Amino acid sequence: SLTGIDLDPRVLENPFLKYALHGDFCDFDFEGKRYDFIFSRMVLEHIEEADAFMKTLSNTLSLNGVSVHQTTSRYYLTSIMNGYVSAGLKQWLIKNLGSGNDAENIFPAYYRLNSSKNVHDLSKKYGLLCKIDYIDAPPGYVRKSLILMIAYVIIMKPLLLIFPKLRPMMIVSFFNGPKSA
Repeated sequence: SLTGIDLDPRVLENPFLKYALHGDFCDFDFEGKRYDFIFSRMVLEHIEEADAFMKTLSNTLSLNGVSVHQTTSRYYLTSIMNGYVSAGLKQWLIKNLGSGNDAENIFPAYYRLNSSKNVHDLSKKYGLLCKIDYIDAPPGYVRKSLILMIAYVIIMKPLLLIFPKLRPMMIVSFFNGPKSA
């Protein structure tokens, strides 16, 4: 059965979920229930309390369970800019040059689970094995501008080959294997 958890109340209207929970993943009492597979897409960058998230993940992932998360790399250009751009300018850029999201779909980003060091340190702390892959993806934040897309291909593509951590996407996988004695 599929269970969805989201801070956005729209999760309650998702027809593909058997169970829908509105709220913070870390605030739910799962009463010892464990899951074989946990997945998120574009969520880790929004986790403010990384330690609490990892603790909850470790406590809810079944033995031999897998958790896979697609997120943005902390070192990607838009992630770096995020800390230096005002909320108003960010909303204008996203709406006019990028993904076309409106204000209700733009959430605070903290990037506490978006660097390999932080992810590895926390996974080790909570007894999870971790694998991180950096992948290239279409640059969503420049897709409405032909000039920015051309600049991306000319400037960023060569850099991404040399420095993989600059690639826009991270695939972070956690594995809850048997604990060694």
